[in-house]
Amino acid sequence: MSMEEVVSHAKETAEKVTAQFPEAEVTASDDGWVKVKVQAGRWLDLATFLKESSGFDYMFYITAVDWKDHFTVVGTVRSMTTGVWAEFRTDVTEQGGDHPWPALASVTGVWPGANWMEREVYDLFGIDFTGHPDLRRIMTPEGFVGHPLRKNFTDVRTDRPRLVPHR
Repeated sequence: MSMEEVVSHAKETAEKVTAQFPEAEVTASDDGWVKVKVQAGRWLDLATFLKESSGFDYMFYITAVDWKDHFTVVGTVRSMTTGVWAEFRTDVTEQGGDHPWPALASVTGVWPGANWMEREVYDLFGIDFTGHPDLRRIMTPEGFVGHPLRKNFTDVRTDRPRLVPHR
């Protein structure tokens, strides 16, 4: 498939997403990428639409960014048929009350390959993926306190030598 065809498919995909999610921020670039930002409550709806209506059959990754006052969760998928890549993102914040940690719907029902990626984001950032079939730590040991990629993380363990000595 030529790059022109990929770009054409990306623009068609952006139009379809815009029609289905008029509140979303959607762009299509000249390199075959579609970028979409939605509200957290529409995350799973968008993921389902990308897979079922736009043919994004390959989950490449899910990650997160800690901005101190909120988190951005980013997913990247690809249509192996058209060659188009899509990056979809949303912002989540800590909730407070009985469910104080940030939460987002799991996309493992859409792309089973998201399973370990969501577990990694949970473990390192503390973002709860509701509906995940096995949400538990994957990088740090059970019983580990905190989430090490958060900006406010403080390592309270005393059993590890410092890599950089105190001056």
